[in-house]
Amino acid sequence: GVAGSGPARWSLVAYRAKVDDEIDFDVRTFSYANIGESRHTGLELQGDTTWGRFSPSISYVLSHVTEAGSDRQLKNVPRHRLSFAAGVELPWTFHVYARFEHSVGAFLDDENAVRTSTPSTMDLRVRRPFGRHALFVDVFNVTADQYEEYGFTLRDFANNLVPYVYPSAPRAVRAGLTLAF
Repeated sequence: GVAGSGPARWSLVAYRAKVDDEIDFDVRTFSYANIGESRHTGLELQGDTTWGRFSPSISYVLSHVTEAGSDRQLKNVPRHRLSFAAGVELPWTFHVYARFEHSVGAFLDDENAVRTSTPSTMDLRVRRPFGRHALFVDVFNVTADQYEEYGFTLRDFANNLVPYVYPSAPRAVRAGLTLAF
């Protein structure tokens, strides 16, 4: 539900879902497999406000995703995600929007033996409208932080867990023009 009045807006969502016959992609065998039943429990909190030309927001997600009968987090699903964002209207109708996001509590395996790094990313958008059209520049991962986007584990000949990860995208820039007719 939505609570609050005036310039601040808050929303809180709680959920619990049972998923039958959930399909998981296994990168070790490069195939899909039915993991059976899973439970998705979570809480999402978001707040935003506007102070003149400045619009900050904050959001938090608590996500507990488990295979039925287990309390371990499924692989590559972060337990906590926190983001701070803000937009500001500048002179000459420039709009700048920045978002910082941080995640923790993800594992590379369903046994929760190998944690992923704790990624933090910063994205930026600059936009300048011209009537119904607009120019924009987006910069993703502004600080070029490196982290594991997702991964998996395998056992070596000595039966040790060996992590294999897919790295995050490097800094990327996208520019464009939106046209509305």
